[in-house]
Amino acid sequence: MLPEPLFLNIHMYGIMIAISILFAYFILFFLTKKKQIDTQFTDFIFYSSLISIAAGIFSAAEKGFYA
Repeated sequence: MLPEPLFLNIHMYGIMIAISILFAYFILFFLTKKKQIDTQFTDFIFYSSLISIAAGIFSAAEKGFYA
């Protein structure tokens, strides 16, 4: 898309990932309220997805943990 950073060394790809994560959380909370699903289960999904997203971004980094 845009190979050079837009501003503050942030690429368009990173912006699109951030927008998609925000919309996924919005849909999660909207549907769980609509279906009246238990809030503890919603919190579990929220925190487990935060951990998996952080692990995925960290492991996909150019200079990861073991580099």
